[in-house]
Amino acid sequence: MRLGDFFLLKHLDDGHPLANWLVHRNLARQYDFMNTSFQLWQAQGKPKVSLTFLGELNLYAVHHLSPRPGVFRYKFEYNVAINGSAHQPPPYQEVEAWMADFLINLHKLYETGTAIRAAAYALWRMNWIHPFAQGNGRTSRALCYFLLCQRYNVWFPGTPLHELIRQNRDEYCELLRDADKTVDLHHMADLSKIDDFLERLMSKQINSVLDQRS
Repeated sequence: MRLGDFFLLKHLDDGHPLANWLVHRNLARQYDFMNTSFQLWQAQGKPKVSLTFLGELNLYAVHHLSPRPGVFRYKFEYNVAINGSAHQPPPYQEVEAWMADFLINLHKLYETGTAIRAAAYALWRMNWIHPFAQGNGRTSRALCYFLLCQRYNVWFPGTPLHELIRQNRDEYCELLRDADKTVDLHHMADLSKIDDFLERLMSKQINSVLDQRS
């Protein structure tokens, strides 16, 4: 064994005793990365979301939990399935094109639509494409929250939206499944129920802080 090999860490499977602990450690690091990015992006004129940024969000979410953290699955020819959903994400050969389309539509919605609609689109479409081997939900939820903070020019206090979404996982997954059933010829879904869901949870986040202060 070479000396350098001693420091190489294998990723942990979901059933490992440390897996759940590591998930929460990763989410804390992802949150810190998002907050740092928010501050820097505010100072630099809010650059557009890029594939590199999405890869970094995923990297923080699944570090030590995935063999390919932060790497889009078209780069290592990997197909995925979503448990409990009839939707089959596109094969890896199509992911690069779908992500390019996603970013075009996301930037358009971010610039001309409401903040909630851009966040809802990010939440749904990232899950629909499932561009990574693991952590797609954690990545899409983080992006959803980041976009809202950027549009409103504030890093909201309280339990962050992406954590509230995770706490309401059953409803969140059902809303994604319902949206998948409404995809039209232009590859857009009816996101109105996801809009309402996000507005409700954002109100919950803000009201929790107001309650604490009162």
